[in-house]
Amino acid sequence: MPLYRIADFTVDITAVHSEIDTLLAPYAVTEGKAELSIALTETEITRELLPDITPWQAESAGICRRLAELILPLGGYLFPAAVIEVDGEGYAFTAKSGVGKTTHIAMWMKKYGAQIVNGHFLTGGSLRTQGTGHADTVLGKTVANEA
Repeated sequence: MPLYRIADFTVDITAVHSEIDTLLAPYAVTEGKAELSIALTETEITRELLPDITPWQAESAGICRRLAELILPLGGYLFPAAVIEVDGEGYAFTAKSGVGKTTHIAMWMKKYGAQIVNGHFLTGGSLRTQGTGHADTVLGKTVANEA
């Protein structure tokens, strides 16, 4: 049973595609009990398919969707965000896919020397980001990654 620490929850995620295991590797934990469990069916993965994504990317999207559904009643949330740090302050840029979050943070990196903290998701009730394994950021303060 693979366990991962995501959005301050210990989550059992059983993936169909091996790429998911690689993607989740930075969040793997060896201790603790699963608070949440996610295992998508082939039908659920197929529902996530779009013309320009692979089956493993569809599974990744489905896992994110399921995680968002599971943590909402527990006071958590998950949505796309690009998070950077400049001079010890965290900044989250949120928008739907394709709007230009990555382009925007690239400009901040060039102009202000920003560091990418999270290029994926903003999570949790305490405005804590988590996603790339470099560091966690409580908006306004960067802290060492505990995972």
